Amino acid sequence: MSDREDGRQIAWQRIVSEYAEGDPIAGVVIRRLQTGLMVDVGLEVFLPASQVDGEPADLDGFVGKTIDCKILKIDKERRTLVISRRRLLEERQTRE
Repeated sequence: MSDREDGRQIAWQRIVSEYAEGDPIAGVVIRRLQTGLMVDVGLEVFLPASQVDGEPADLDGFVGKTIDCKILKIDKERRTLVISRRRLLEERQTRE
């Protein structure tokens, strides 16, 4: 196993042990893709453009910024997270 794979394994184990579906999680947007953003929450996670905001957003403006998201799904079999910034913003708005 390479050092990168070891690091990903350690990061995955930390996330699975510290977080549950529905929990908020913060991460740094590391790059913009055509269909969304890659966010570093300890490991790289894809955030689809449709889950960034309630309205079409300037995705380039998020690169380098720390954003709060909500964990929608932890897929232990595939070792992936599904996150949404939009869902977290909507929930905060309904509480106000």
